[in-house]
Amino acid sequence: VFPGLLIFPVLFSVLVMTIFLLPGVSFQVVAWVLAVVLLVLTPVFTYGLRWLLPERPIRLELLFLVEVLLGLMGIIGTVNGRTAVAGFNSFDALSLLGVIAIVIVGMAIGLAIYNYQIKKYRV
Repeated sequence: VFPGLLIFPVLFSVLVMTIFLLPGVSFQVVAWVLAVVLLVLTPVFTYGLRWLLPERPIRLELLFLVEVLLGLMGIIGTVNGRTAVAGFNSFDALSLLGVIAIVIVGMAIGLAIYNYQIKKYRV
């Protein structure tokens, strides 16, 4: 399973980030080097994911979930209209703990539903 359509904005953002990380380097050089790296790494990661998750339906579900998360992050990231990167001196630990709690609760709910379905179909 190769990446979906949202791979294009992600790769574009990686290119822009790489250009800004390498000041003084020609744009063409950065673009060509990144293209070669991606040409090599895309099949490597694809076969690596196929090795980690051998079942096709699980890979498709993972692709769908990643696409949904990327879409949501794209919407959330552009809501306030400020696209310039601003440095920060502190981080909100409470927000970080909230996100971690949401992930843990979601994983627990998913595991509970999975175990329930396994027990239901075993009998």
